[in-house]
Amino acid sequence: MKYVFMAAHDGEYGVKRMCRVLDVKRSGYYAWRKRKPSTREQANQALLGLIEAEHAKSRKTYGSPRLHVALRRQGVRCGHNRVARLMRMHGIVARKHRRYYPRTTQRQGGVIPAPNRLNQWIYLREESGDDRADVFAVRSVTDAESAASPTEAALDGPLFNASCAAIHPTVIDTSVTTVTAGPGLTYRAVDRLLDTLATAPNWTGQRIARPPGADVGFLTTLSALMATAEPSQAALARPMRRYIYNNVLYDLTMLRTEAAESGKVGTARFPVLWRSDFAVRNRTTGHVTRFAATYVPNPHGVTRPVQIIYQPNWWLKVELRLDDSVEAPPDPGRDAATLRRIHNICAVSAE
Repeated sequence: MKYVFMAAHDGEYGVKRMCRVLDVKRSGYYAWRKRKPSTREQANQALLGLIEAEHAKSRKTYGSPRLHVALRRQGVRCGHNRVARLMRMHGIVARKHRRYYPRTTQRQGGVIPAPNRLNQWIYLREESGDDRADVFAVRSVTDAESAASPTEAALDGPLFNASCAAIHPTVIDTSVTTVTAGPGLTYRAVDRLLDTLATAPNWTGQRIARPPGADVGFLTTLSALMATAEPSQAALARPMRRYIYNNVLYDLTMLRTEAAESGKVGTARFPVLWRSDFAVRNRTTGHVTRFAATYVPNPHGVTRPVQIIYQPNWWLKVELRLDDSVEAPPDPGRDAATLRRIHNICAVSAE
């Protein structure tokens, strides 16, 4: 090995100096230079050529284990240690792939992040009379997790949009506002949100003509379609009703209806269950939202869904269902005092 090193660096260092450093004799080195390669050395040279060829064929990605396997497949008899030694002596190494580390999206400086659409909730109430309908809606715009800064989330709390609409036979009067509720407010604390709305200073009013044939809201329209559903309905017969919400016209279409295979939803059992697929189309933007509702048919009364399934993407599915085992807050509108507060808020917003 010393003679091999000296031969490789013959042009860089003097023979005499290398012999002194490596503690060998010059006569031995020159004798080695004149000596013919041994059978083993000749076999190593031949094997080295095969190793270099296979290494280049693999685009320099093979290490000694895979090169050894490739050579054995060609019928070359050699050991793994011998291949590894020759590669090490002649500087043949496998190209290392850069390890992949997942990298999340990096926020650009000065760019406002997209709001977190999780944990949002909405309260919608529709009251229909003979010559007028009133719609009250409050919807969370953001939550503490999606605030622009932790300070804003801690001090100001989430934002809510509220609207009051008085729907007459020919016109619709709507008032809207946005308020900042206290931190930690959830759907269980609607009374705190109503306190904030009662003192909201800025309500923006708008009057528009009521589109012909438009129902008063989503809940009224959905209930009307479910009350007229028939599981045996032809596929081409798709009942459609239009409704208006926040001065935007929507089309609600019942795509199909079928009897549910099981009368059980969660832990509750029902004698009869129907399932209908719906599509909501925004007439302004053309955007279509699809969902499915499972409900107990009641053509002579209010039909209430017991399960709603919404799947905007193949990887995301949202399921809402009635569950008597879960402690849920009562409907604020069932409390007479709370209902009067809602009426007073809408009366003030119309002034």
